[in-house]
Amino acid sequence: DMRTFPLIIVTMQIDFQRQLYFGEDVEVRGWVERIGSASFTLYEEAHQKGQVCATGKATYVYFDYETQKS
Repeated sequence: DMRTFPLIIVTMQIDFQRQLYFGEDVEVRGWVERIGSASFTLYEEAHQKGQVCATGKATYVYFDYETQKS
């Protein structure tokens, strides 16, 4: 329910280093990279068979859906 989770993604970047295979387990590791006054950035990695296959960052901002403003 977006009324209780009022965040939007304002930017996202994904870099693929290796192919990910369908039907194989994928381990996703993530942590907070930066916390600002109005946003935060999460960093994530996708691992398969012990190798980093993709890395990415996403920046989230609090968003008021009633006023349509951050």
